[in-house]
Amino acid sequence: MIHSRVYFEDLYRHNSDPWGYDFHWYEARKRQICLSLLTKPRYPKVLEVGCSNGHLSFHLAQRA
Repeated sequence: MIHSRVYFEDLYRHNSDPWGYDFHWYEARKRQICLSLLTKPRYPKVLEVGCSNGHLSFHLAQRA
């Protein structure tokens, strides 16, 4: 399924967390697992492709 940029702009304009990254326990668990897979305490650069509203990006940035 492909959506336009306008679709996502409208989606986020009406709800800053449309997929519930802030309150679903499994989203927190996925973040914990992703971060636990990082083998170094620091990285020179990080990139999260398809970062949505940046919940994981925020935590990744703390490792850069």
